Amino acid sequence: MSQIRNTSINAEDYRLPTILIIPAIQVMAGVFLFIALLNGHHELTVLLFVVISILAGAKIWRKLSAAKIDCDTTLDRQRVFPGENLLLATRVRNAKLLPVLADISPSFAESLQRADNLEDLQKGCSLLWFQEAVFEWPLTAVRRGVHRIGPAELKVGDLFGFYSNKIKSESAVDVIVYPRLIPLKPFRLPRLDMFGVPGVQSPIEDPVYVYGTREYQSGRPARYIHWKASARLSRLQEKICEPAAQEKILLIIDVDCFHQNQAYQDFEGIVEVAGSLAVNLDRDGIAVGLATNGELTGGGSSIIPIGRGSEQIPKILETLARLRITPKTDLRHLLTHRLRLPYGTTVIYLAYDSGQSCSDMLAFFRYRRRPTVSIVCNGDSAIEMPQKPRMTNVLTVEDICG
Repeated sequence: MSQIRNTSINAEDYRLPTILIIPAIQVMAGVFLFIALLNGHHELTVLLFVVISILAGAKIWRKLSAAKIDCDTTLDRQRVFPGENLLLATRVRNAKLLPVLADISPSFAESLQRADNLEDLQKGCSLLWFQEAVFEWPLTAVRRGVHRIGPAELKVGDLFGFYSNKIKSESAVDVIVYPRLIPLKPFRLPRLDMFGVPGVQSPIEDPVYVYGTREYQSGRPARYIHWKASARLSRLQEKICEPAAQEKILLIIDVDCFHQNQAYQDFEGIVEVAGSLAVNLDRDGIAVGLATNGELTGGGSSIIPIGRGSEQIPKILETLARLRITPKTDLRHLLTHRLRLPYGTTVIYLAYDSGQSCSDMLAFFRYRRRPTVSIVCNGDSAIEMPQKPRMTNVLTVEDICG
C-alpha cells in the first residue's frame, strides 16, 4: 500500500466547488435539458446530459467512498510536562479500488496548542486505490491535566470535490500532562528513627517495607518467608526489607478548602509543589507516597503507597495530573480506614490555609505520633483565630519556593 505524507489543504481552498451542486441549479439544468430535447438542440442536449451525468456519478461516488476507510490517531508520547512538544499523527487508509478525496480535522482541548503557531488544522489529499496518507500536527502542552485528542472528523468524497461524507473516527487518545516542576528551597523535615540509627546501618528491618526477595537462608525467622513468591518459584523465598530507620515521606493533598474558596490558581500551585517535592525526595533516596481526597479524572486510586522504584514517581505524577479540585471523600476517613502508615513515616500535609482544618489534621497526626509538616498557600488565616494554639511546623508556599 503506497503512502502519502503531510499533504495539506489550506482553509482558503475550501469553498463551494461548483454552483452545479446547488439543488435549484440542478432543477434548472433538468428543465433546460427537457427544452433542448423538445427543440432539437443537439449540442446543448449533449452538454447538459454530460453535466447531469457527472453530478449523478459524483453522488454515487460519495455513497461508495465511505466504505473501507480506516482512520487511526497516534501520539509519539502520551506523558509530558507543560511546555514540552508532542507529535499528533493521523493515518487514513483507502482499502478499496475506488479513489477518494479525503479531508481531516483533528479535535483537541485548548490546553494543547499547535507548536507551529498556525491556525488552520484541516488537511487533505486525494487517495488512490489501496493508498494511505499520514497527517501530522506538532502540539505543545500548556497546562496540567488529562486531555483527550479526538475523535477526528474525516470527510471523504469524489475526486471532483462535489460531494463528501462525514466519518467520525472512533480512535481517541489521552495526553497526560504532569504538573510543572519548580525549584524548591530546602527545609527541615522531622524524623522518627528507630533506635536513632540512620539509613542502611540500622540493625532493625521494617517488615512493612519490602523491596525484593531472595533465596531463604536457614536460621532466618519464618515471618520473613514470602509465601507467594515461594509458591510461584517452587522454592522458599524470603523478603528483603529496608532498615526501619529509612526515611519515608507521605504527601497528603487536602482539596476541601481549595474547593470551598474556588482557589484554582492556588490549587495548581500546591500540586506543582507536591510533584516537585516527590521528585526531589526520590532523588535523595527517600521513599515517598501520596494520598488525596480529591477526584481523579478517569478514575484510579487516590492513594499511592510509600515506596521506591522506577515506577513510583511516574505513578505519583500521573495521579497529580489527574487530580481535580472537587472533593471525593472525607480525608479523615480516608486516612483512618484506607491508609496504613509504616513506622517512621513523616507526613507532609498540603492544604489551602492554616485554619481549623489544618490544625485538626496536625492534631490527628500528633495523636498518632507521626511527625508532620504542613505547607499552605495562605498562611494569614491563622492570624484570624487568636484563641487557637500556635501551630509550629507550618510553612507557606512562598517559604519553600525558590
